[in-house]
Parts: sequence; C-alpha cells; structure tokens
Amino acid sequence: MTIVKDTKDTKTGTTDALKRFTPLTCTGHSRPVPHVSFTATTTASSPFPVLMISSCKDGNPIIRDGITGDWLGTLIGHKGSVWCSKFSRAGFDGGLARWAVSASGDFSARVWSISNSKNNNAKKGDSLDGDGMNGGQEIGSIVAELVHPHIVRSVDFAPHTDHWVVSGGQDGKVRLWKLDLDHTQDSEGGQMILEWDHVSNNGNPESKKMPMVRTVLWLTENLILTIGDDKVARLWQVTSLSTTTSEPEPVGVKLVDSVVMANNTDTMVACGLFEITHVCVNGQLLPFIVGTVGKTIYTLAVNDNENSTPKLQVVSKFTVDYKLSCASISPNGQLVLTGSSDDTWVRVYRVCEPLVAESRSSSSNTLNVMKVADNNTWLKQIDLWKGHHGPIHCIVFNPLWEYGPPGATGEAAFGVGSVATSSEDGTVRLWKLGHGSYGLWQ
Repeated sequence: MTIVKDTKDTKTGTTDALKRFTPLTCTGHSRPVPHVSFTATTTASSPFPVLMISSCKDGNPIIRDGITGDWLGTLIGHKGSVWCSKFSRAGFDGGLARWAVSASGDFSARVWSISNSKNNNAKKGDSLDGDGMNGGQEIGSIVAELVHPHIVRSVDFAPHTDHWVVSGGQDGKVRLWKLDLDHTQDSEGGQMILEWDHVSNNGNPESKKMPMVRTVLWLTENLILTIGDDKVARLWQVTSLSTTTSEPEPVGVKLVDSVVMANNTDTMVACGLFEITHVCVNGQLLPFIVGTVGKTIYTLAVNDNENSTPKLQVVSKFTVDYKLSCASISPNGQLVLTGSSDDTWVRVYRVCEPLVAESRSSSSNTLNVMKVADNNTWLKQIDLWKGHHGPIHCIVFNPLWEYGPPGATGEAAFGVGSVATSSEDGTVRLWKLGHGSYGLWQ
C-alpha cells in the first residue's frame, strides 16, 4: 500500500513513495527493550547471515536470526536490567560471531560464548542453547564477569580483537578490560586495565556528580568515542593494546577531540542513543555515528589522517519539533528513521542532501574530508510507521542490505533490506524496506 504521493525527483530518479509491508514482531521479553544490535558475518555459507541481539530490562538478552527474527537463544545470568549488548567483531567462527557482551544494572558487564569452534555444525533451525548449534557445548555460558562499582550502560568490543572490551556507565567512568577468554590466567575471565573520567567534575570544580556515560563506541584499533549526559562527544586515543592473552603492556589514553552538541545546563535536553552505521558512499561502505540530542539528529564522522591528529566532524544535524530518543540512517544513505520518547511512532525521512565523501584514508575506512549536508534541507518526512505500543528506544538497520546494481536508478537503485526497532512495549519489530523478496517477505 502506497502511503504518500508518488513524487519523483528529476535529478536522482527516486520517488518519495514507499511501499508498506507487514512488520515481523519479535516477542519473548517481559519488560521494555532499550537496545538492539546486529552483527554481519564474513562467511557467505553461514546458516545465519546476520545475528541480532536485544537487551531488555528483564535482564535476559535474546539472540535471534537477524533476517527472520527467529529465536536462537536467551542469555540468562544477569540480576538487573540489561541496557546494551554487542557482538564481537574480530573473530568469526564459521560465519558466527563467537562472543557477546552485555551491560547491566547489576553492576556488571558479562561476556558470553555464543559459538564453539570445536564443533561447527550449525544449520538452520538449530538454537544457541540446545542440542543443535555446535553440539550445545558452552553456548550461552558466561566466560567473563566484569564487575563495576555502579550501573553499566554501554559496552563494545574492540574491532580488531576479541580480547578487549570498553565499558561506560552511571558513575561517569570509562573502563578498558582485557579478556582472558581461554581462562589461562587465574581471574574471572577479565581484568580492568585502565579507567578514566568521561569529563572532569562535570565542568564544575565544586560538583561531585559525574555525568553518566550513555554511549561507548570502539571505532578503530586505537580510537574510542564516548558520549555522556553532558551532551559532549569525546574522541579518545588508546595506545599499547596487546592482542594476546599474555601479560598486558601499560596502556595509555588521551583526549584528541570533542564536539559539544548542547548546553550542559539545559536539563530539558536529553541525550539519546548513538550507534555506528556503515553507509554506502561513492561505492564504499563508510562509518558514521548517528544519534540524537534533544530534538536534533546528529551525524558524526572521524577524520583520521595518518599525518595529523584525528578529528570529530559534525557531518549533518537536523532539528525536528518533537523529542527524539534515537535515529539511524539506512545503509544505502537514502533514508533516516527516528523514534521519540513522547509517542509510539517511527518517522521515516528521505535524505535530500546525500552524504558525500570527497576523500578517504588509504589505510582505513575512516574519512579525511567530508562535505557537510545542508542542515535546512537534509531531510524530508515521507512516512509514519505505527505498530508499537510504547515509545521507541532504539532503531538499527540490518547491515545485510542488498544494494541495487551499478548505474541503476529509481526503485532498482534503492535496493532492499530491513530495520529493527525496539520499544517500551517489550517487543522488537523488523520492518522491510525496498522492493523484491527479503527473508520472510516475498
């Protein structure tokens, strides 16, 4: 069913019309779902091309097939709300991420085994915690418990190794952890190597309360981004990270850049989720950090030139007339979706001023020079999705996007894919975008 007038852009050949498909509803949680994330695999023959993990205030993250939403396993062990969960990105076992990490209100982050390299016989229909996938050995078991002094709100694996995790939380601290995944050392599977303040005394020497760290993102081998309730994004550079299980070398960290996104004294402006989204720009997948502060959607990028200090750049920002909780940009760079804390709808925007990379580093996929989108004409609302029964907490596009052929225009250029939304209503919904078959949508 077409839900907007089919108006064609004479420059790009695209239309504003989107075809609406029935979303898939993923149940199983008993409380609100604050976060959802995907992992892409490196093996085309994997039985699960993409895995999805949802975090819930019931304390039990759920892993699903990222295409169909089918339940694969529940990670049981936390005694408090789980605010964030991520998959490992460096090591893949037969196409599956080997580990997951979760951040919880029980003052801990836990690392879970979700794959077993000793017996890789996974097939469609198997579950993560039964007798199917990989023989059911150690699947869903806790391999490391990272004890914190306060609530943990965000975690992430290093992109280049499974042996390092970064965490941030309620106490305003950022912590680096070295994992002993094979338990060769006498430890609980992980050791804190370094901790530092996201900001010193909230900018006020007399203040004893530190702003909560809402987001930690490990961007490249030596760059970490933190975003807190002070509405400031800070880029940190870490050094001397050992990727082996031997005794770690001394690790250092320094602040290299920051971006102030709102006045810290304005308590009415809330900081929402920020996530990494890889967008196809000029035929290359490039990383952007997309999130919300108050009523503004921010897109950030890192200008990482080998001959200079890395810099954070605001690529675009767009202000709306409602309170935002989350936002995400589609892998094809043509759509932006937003969620709000004031209603239950997902708003869909067409990108009118595409993000354009003018040059990039030869040794990494971070950007050198970025053309800034026009903040006044960047987005145009074209749709409103209804279906959730509570405010939207997280929106994440499935990275397995099927792009249109080179030189294609219109519908063929858009491609086809899906996006996940999580809500206060305790569900995750998968929505299809584009034309053609995709997963269960035919």
